[in-house]
Amino acid sequence: MKKLIMGALVGTGAAYAWKRLASGSGGRLDDATLAGDSDDARLTEKVKSEILRDPDVAKGQINVNAEYGKVVLRGEVESEDMVQRLVEAARNVQGVEDVESLLKVS
Repeated sequence: MKKLIMGALVGTGAAYAWKRLASGSGGRLDDATLAGDSDDARLTEKVKSEILRDPDVAKGQINVNAEYGKVVLRGEVESEDMVQRLVEAARNVQGVEDVESLLKVS
């Protein structure tokens, strides 16, 4: 049991270190990280803010999730053109590596 717990801790630590290095932070822990803010949460908020600039998007209409720089958009929109606008807006946010659209045209 001890080996299992120790292995889980080592694996978690390695995954965290890899994420920090892959994100370009050089492994540094900044104040936001120490305070518990995650890069993913900040990226999610930045993307939400950007897509809500579109006057055709109502607050709460689009769900945004981010993990390791990949953003996933979910929700219903009026047209394929709007899907493309929202995906492009998300791609233009600093820190976004990839965008997956699960948006549906209603």
